[in-house]
Amino acid sequence: MSIPDTSWSAIVLAGQRPSGDPMADRFGVRFKAHIPVDGVPMLARVVEAARAVPAIGRVIVIAQDERVMDVLAPGEATFSQE
Repeated sequence: MSIPDTSWSAIVLAGQRPSGDPMADRFGVRFKAHIPVDGVPMLARVVEAARAVPAIGRVIVIAQDERVMDVLAPGEATFSQE
């Protein structure tokens, strides 16, 4: 049995509109990525799905505001503004 190649990176886009997002406002959250789907924030679902792929060794979340990461456990993904 071979060891899976974990050299792939997943990039998750979690940006927001400059003037705020009506969906986020409707759900009472700061970011659209925090809107719950069946009780779990959308961003957490996407990161969890990416981390479940054996070939993905790194998950990078790109957003304007690092607070978007607040719904993730430390170390689940790396934040970047670029």
